Formats: sequence, structure tokens, C-alpha cells
Amino acid sequence: MNRRPVTTFVGAMTLVTGVAQLLAALAASGWGPDAGARSLMISGVVSVLFGGMLWLGNRRKEDERPADFHRREALASVGIGWTAAVVFGALPYLLAGAIPDPADAIFESASGFTTTGASILSGERIDGLDDGLSLWRALTQWLGGAGIVVVLVSILPMGGRNFFQSEAAGLDSDVQSTLARESARETVYVYLGLTLAGVGALWLAGMTPIDAVLHSFTTVATGGFSNHGDSLGHYDSWAVQGTVIALMVLAGTAFSFYTLCLKRGPKSMVAAMWKSTEWRLYIGVLLIFSAAITWLGRGEHPDLSTSARHALFQVTSIGTSTGFASTDWNGWHELSRALLLILIMTGACVGSTSGGIKLARVAILAKAAANAVRRAASPRRVTVVRMDDATVSEAIVASVLDFALLWTATLALGALALTACGMTMIEAVAAAGTCLGNIGPGLDRFGPAGSFADLHTAGKLCMSGLMLLGRLEFYALLVALVPRFWKD
Repeated sequence: MNRRPVTTFVGAMTLVTGVAQLLAALAASGWGPDAGARSLMISGVVSVLFGGMLWLGNRRKEDERPADFHRREALASVGIGWTAAVVFGALPYLLAGAIPDPADAIFESASGFTTTGASILSGERIDGLDDGLSLWRALTQWLGGAGIVVVLVSILPMGGRNFFQSEAAGLDSDVQSTLARESARETVYVYLGLTLAGVGALWLAGMTPIDAVLHSFTTVATGGFSNHGDSLGHYDSWAVQGTVIALMVLAGTAFSFYTLCLKRGPKSMVAAMWKSTEWRLYIGVLLIFSAAITWLGRGEHPDLSTSARHALFQVTSIGTSTGFASTDWNGWHELSRALLLILIMTGACVGSTSGGIKLARVAILAKAAANAVRRAASPRRVTVVRMDDATVSEAIVASVLDFALLWTATLALGALALTACGMTMIEAVAAAGTCLGNIGPGLDRFGPAGSFADLHTAGKLCMSGLMLLGRLEFYALLVALVPRFWKD
């Protein structure tokens, strides 16, 4: 293990976190007297100084040869770097006194950077937050959605390809170009474009300018934090919620389609999306689940249009792992809640900002299972898994199966741990799933109308760990538990 470049990269991530805090402090100061602005300024200075010392103190000198930097160093950098960002990201909440308990502050920070959207803040406390802290909550999700690592890879000449493969979620790799730095920049350009488009669209739909900025940050990141205690229920209209639905669908789509649009035009993008098995499955799941929940909930709303709006909004929100709420789904039909629980596990498209197992993996697992049944009936039959008219290698099928087993095992262990912390089994399964899938709200007491404030401290730390595991897709954190990983 070459620790020097790892330390350099962790310092750079902490430095970026500090710079973001300083920018949020300046923005909040421009809005007027704000206690959150002061805490952000102090936190930013601390983060910049600490990160700067790590970064500058470990940079390679001009007369030194480049340090070895491989997959192992990249995994360590991503795992430690994200953990450092979460810890330093909790400082503004602590210093402002908005979240005085360290475990609660770390929970809120982890939920932000992992784009989970779960919160220990009640609706009243969210409404009472200073503008600076509301901006910081949204900004943590925006940074987490883009992937601080992806941003750093686009500007730092350190192990680019290995970093990008460790950060970006995919089947084998989400790197679309020969150079990882070029791919990272393409991702950043698309991300910025969607964010700016979201700000304009939400403003035109009826949001205030500040609300439009904050909700665009958290929607494009599929994060789900809102500066209103009743989330998107604050805007009870087709105009706003329909715009958010469209943005969530776009954010849950693989970003490689948008880079294709930049290079070859919208026709090529549309053609590629229509040929994509995963994208067709993605849209199909959203439409079918929305129709089913609309029908099941037709008697719970004033009219069918309102039922359809809430169903489509919640299915899209949960299916893309965003976690916004337009209503409290705890009162819905049990089958509707079961469908939402399924969506918590699946996620949206590979290469998007969403969490969960991802639909491409689900499709490969389904096809592999179907092939296993065919082989049981005809042992001599040769079967292969195909996606988009291409054969999926056995290595990828095996890696998908490994990931699904790891995801399921972690879900079970997490649910058991949360049950020991005082949750009912259904609450624990939903909470573990919502953390691993980076969704946000769960069921029953911990649904969209509640918060995780009353959960035991051990449960909050457990959920914070599950959020990081889900965001980094396990390996960047779990490899740290293997002693041989740290040996030279």
C-alpha cells in the first residue's frame, strides 16, 4: 500500500469540502444575518487548513518519480476520503447548535454526502433551520451526487482511471472514454447542465429562486433533502411536482446517454435509450408501478388525477432513490407500500446518480436465473446472458451475483442490528434498505412524516455506515477490514 498518494487525495477531498463550506457561508451572508453562515465559515477554515496540510505535505516533489497508484490505493482513497468528507461536513451543524449531538450530526452529514436523504430533523426543525444550513444540506447532496471524487479526478493527475472506476457505479466500468479524466469532465458538464436546467424549470414552475436552487441541487443528485418540513408536499400542484418528476427521471437515467447527445446529437441519444434494455425496463417499472398504486389508492384521494399525481411522484422518487415526499404513504394500501419497498431495493440505471442494486443488475440476475432453469431442464443446453444484443461475460454475471448476495446479506445484518436498536422488523428492513439504496424515508414511525431522531445512537451510527456502504457499493469500505489490504 502506497500511503502517500492516498493521504494526498484524502487531503484534497477535505479541502474541497472546506471550500464548499466557505462558498456556502458567503452565499448565506449575502442573504442577511445568519448563524449558519458563521458556523460554515469556521468549519470551512478548519477543513481547508486540515485538508491543505495533508495535501501540500504529501505532494510529490518535482525531482521524485511518480508513486505507484493502483486499484488498491484508489479503493483506500475513496473509502477514507468519503468518510473524512462526512466528518468535516458535520461541523457546521455542531457549531451552529442546530444538531448538538455528534452522532446526529454525522448521520445528517452522511445522509447528505451519500444522497440518502434520511434525517434526524423533524419537519418543524427543518423549517426552522437557518438559510445557510439549509443551503449546506442541499450542497452536501449536490457534491455527493456528482461524486467529489469524480470532480477531483477531472482536475488532479493522480491515478485517474482507478479513481473513476472506484467512484462510479457500474457492471465492470462506467468509463466511457479512453481517458478517465475526460470521462469525469463529461460527467461534470452534464451534471452542471442538468442542475442549471433544473433551477430554471423549477423557478418557472412556481418555486421561489432559493427553493429552485436548493431543490435542483437535491433532485439532480437524487438526494431528497428539502428546506420544507413537508418536503414537496409544500408545493401541492402538478406544475411543481410534475417538473420534479421529470428531473428525477432524467437524473435516474445513465449519464452516458447525455454525453452521447453532446457528441452526436439528440437523435443518437434517443435511439440509444430505446435500444437499452435497462432504460426500457426503467421506464416500464415506473409506469406500471404508478398505474398499480393509482388504482389501489383511488379512494384515498379527492379524485383520480390527485391519486395519479401522488402515485407517479412517489414511485419516481423512490424508484430513482431520491426520497422526496408529496404525501405520507404510511396510510396507503399495504400492497402499495410493498411495491415501494421493492423499489427501495432496485434503484434506477447504472451510471446515474441513483442508488440501489440498479436495474441492469436486476435484469442480468433475472436472465441468469432463467438460464439456470433452462439448464436444469436441458443439462446439455448452452445458455448465455445477453443485454442489448451483446453477450454478457461470465465474469460480469459472477460479479453481479456477488454484488447482489453482498447487498442482500448486508441488508439482513443491518435489519437485525436496527431491530436490536428498537425498531420493528418491517421498520428495520425498510430502514436498512433505504440506507443501502440511498433513498431516505422508511416506513411506519420512520416514514416521510417522521424522522430518525428517536433512534438509539448505535442505530444512527449503524445507518450512517449503511449509507456509506450503499453509496460506495461496498468494496471501498469493506476492503479496509482485510488486514492484507494494508500491507506493503
